[in-house]
Amino acid sequence: MKARADAVITVHQYQPAAYDEPAEGPVLARIHIEESFSGDMTGDGAAEFLQAGHADGSASWPGCVAPVVSARTSARAPRSTSITG
Repeated sequence: MKARADAVITVHQYQPAAYDEPAEGPVLARIHIEESFSGDMTGDGAAEFLQAGHADGSASWPGCVAPVVSARTSARAPRSTSITG
């Protein structure tokens, strides 16, 4: 069964921390994010992401390290809701 829930995500903390800045190649960073959800789903979440920053100003995110989400659904959303990272 597929379902859709509409929600707004508000980012409360975005804390990048570089952990490797090689002379050549991408700058590697770990980013801590704390956010909340409102709408059909309400709750709070925190995650750690890995980021590779490139010389041209672009960045890529090779992975999410540790997603943690605590969510509740409203009466409009399906009761069987899962969030994965």
